[in-house]
Amino acid sequence: MGDYGMRVSKPGIDVNTADPKDLSYSSGFNSLKIAQSGNKTSEGVTVTIDHSLGYTPVYLAYVEYVSLGLEGYRMLSDINSYATDTQLILGNGLLDVGDKVSYFIFYDPADTGVTDYTRTKTNQWGMKISQTGEDVHTVTDTDTSFLSEYNTLQIREILTSAGATAGNSVAVTHNYGYPPAFMAQVKRTTGGVDYYEPLPYIVDAGAAYDTIVCASKDNTIDIISGDEDHDSDAEIRIVVFTESLE
Repeated sequence: MGDYGMRVSKPGIDVNTADPKDLSYSSGFNSLKIAQSGNKTSEGVTVTIDHSLGYTPVYLAYVEYVSLGLEGYRMLSDINSYATDTQLILGNGLLDVGDKVSYFIFYDPADTGVTDYTRTKTNQWGMKISQTGEDVHTVTDTDTSFLSEYNTLQIREILTSAGATAGNSVAVTHNYGYPPAFMAQVKRTTGGVDYYEPLPYIVDAGAAYDTIVCASKDNTIDIISGDEDHDSDAEIRIVVFTESLE
């Protein structure tokens, strides 16, 4: 097939010449399709969520540390959290009884050996958009760019802010009325080179380790800094999704 497909540019951008970053949608790209999502209150130091995909999926996880009296959902990222063919196991040494966990498990495989996935269809109505070069009449779920049988993780907006001063926080307002799912990066410039590193961010500051985390709340995302002050001028970029964590 030829190079056919669908492209939707952002307002004010020519769809014929737009770069991928200036497109609201393009069938030339896949999208993160949500297989399972939900919330769970921890009954111990780990939380286990079963899934039936049969392969290791990509996932996102967040935790509100009720046991520590900390408000807002923070990204849960640690070597003690991982996915398997049948389960998502979440823990990081801080997780405890009463903490609230929110998670997204995607159909998209982390295992490069998986080349196809599908799900049982609930009806015959909806919209299907194949990825560029695929016949929409015969395309598999894996090669669709959009399929209304799947929920997808969509970007609502991108927020930017400077980091907080040592031991403090900066509130970035969104006013959604719910705590949104998000991903965040810190931009640091060293030796004239820009580096983008994901949050939670931990750096050896010499005498101590400095940290930057984000906490998602109903109307703000708070950027929280550790005890060192060298990150207050770092740029924090927060990709906010439409999905709620509650």
